[in-house]
Amino acid sequence: MVFKRVKLQVHYSYAYAIDDKASGVVSDRWEERRGEYVKGAYSLLEPGGKVRTVDYQVDGDGGFQAIVKTVVPDIGLDIVWNSKH
Repeated sequence: MVFKRVKLQVHYSYAYAIDDKASGVVSDRWEERRGEYVKGAYSLLEPGGKVRTVDYQVDGDGGFQAIVKTVVPDIGLDIVWNSKH
């Protein structure tokens, strides 16, 4: 039996948002993929009113990279964390 490795070029995109006042869940997300390149972001409302946003990308063999940003309300403080794996 002979197997042949086939490299597929996968393409997709999606997005959604949740704003549920009853449960307090506020979140959104989007992502798109073109072949081996993926990029996207998501954000959520944390307890205490902080908003966390994660922007990320995967570039084939370049690995996963993310920038995490947390915005603290009322004091205007932005906390940014960069990650590359």
